[in-house]
Amino acid sequence: MMDRDLYGVLGVPIGASQAEIRHAFREVAKRRHPDVNRGDPDASRKFMEALEAAETLLNPRRRAVYDARVRPAAPPPMPEHAPMPPATALRMSALGVMWRTVLAVCGIGAAIALLVATPRKYTAQISSVNGAIMWKAADFRLDDGWGINLAGQGARLQVFPGMSTDLEVDSGYLSSAGHITFLPRGAAPTFESCLSTVRQTSDQAQSLDEIRPARHADLCSSGASGDVAFIRVTRNEPAGMSLDITVWKNI
Repeated sequence: MMDRDLYGVLGVPIGASQAEIRHAFREVAKRRHPDVNRGDPDASRKFMEALEAAETLLNPRRRAVYDARVRPAAPPPMPEHAPMPPATALRMSALGVMWRTVLAVCGIGAAIALLVATPRKYTAQISSVNGAIMWKAADFRLDDGWGINLAGQGARLQVFPGMSTDLEVDSGYLSSAGHITFLPRGAAPTFESCLSTVRQTSDQAQSLDEIRPARHADLCSSGASGDVAFIRVTRNEPAGMSLDITVWKNI
C-alpha cells in the first residue's frame, strides 16, 4: 500500500487537510461500496484501497512516514556559523529537553480537554420510560470531523474511517447513523413529534441519513440504539456546527 498514490486514490492534493481527506473518503466510499456495485468484482478491492488510504493519511505518524517515502526530504543546509563550544551546546540541549517536556505536558492536557466536552446536562433523574430526557445541551459545539453518540451524554468523538457515531459533522453536512429529517415549520420540538417525523422518514423509499442544514434549522434524528434527538442548528460554518440538542429515550 505504501507504493500506491494514496492521495490519488482519494482524489485529494498532497497538502490536503484532515477535513478534506475525510470528506473525500466519504464520497469515494459511497461510489465504490460493494453494496452499490454488486456487478463489479473489483468493488471490494477498490473500497478497501480507499479505506486504507484514508486510515494512513488521517494518522499523522503514518502520513509522515508515507510522505517521507514518496517525497524524500531535501538534504539539510550547511551551517552558516561556527559550532557552539561543547559546554554551551550541552546547556542548550538540556534547556531544549526541559521546554519540550513542558510543551508535551501542556499538549496532553489540551488534547484531553478537546476530546471530551461537558455540555449543560439535564440534571433530573433519568427515567426508564420512553420519552424521558436522557440529556440536553445548549450551544453544543461539534467541530468538523467530530461526532457524538446520542446515549453518550454529550461526549465528543473524533471520527475516523470505519468508526460509527450517531451524529457527525462533515464539511457542513450533518449525518446520522439512523434517520434525519427537517421538522415541519411550526412543529413543536416534543418527543412525540420527533418520533413521528423520524418514523415517516424511515418509511420513505429514499430515507435521509445526511443533510446540509441552514442556521436555525429544526431537525429530528434517530440513533443506532433507537434514541431520538431534537436538534436546532444555531450556527453552521466550515469549521463546524453549534447545536441546541435534546435526546429522548426510545427503545
